[in-house]
Amino acid sequence: LHPGGLLVTNMHTGHAHFGVFIERLRQSCDNHLLRVDDHDGSNTVAFACKGMALPKPGPTATRKPSGMADEVWKQLKSAFSRIAQAAELKASSTI
Repeated sequence: LHPGGLLVTNMHTGHAHFGVFIERLRQSCDNHLLRVDDHDGSNTVAFACKGMALPKPGPTATRKPSGMADEVWKQLKSAFSRIAQAAELKASSTI
């Protein structure tokens, strides 16, 4: 991953090496890692940024992107909201 690059990965939390994978991401990206767990706890989406902190989401983080079909947005809106909430919590805990 190049400096300033962003890695997004979906990982199964039940995998035997899940903790090892998360820790390696954390170390590789100088702790610039955001975990977003799904509702049932079986998957985690991890955002890792190399060389800089993950940006804090702005007020438009949960606004439908232009050009996205309404049906697609309906399916993804709650996921975008969870990501924005997780990022907000991480930002407030690092201040």
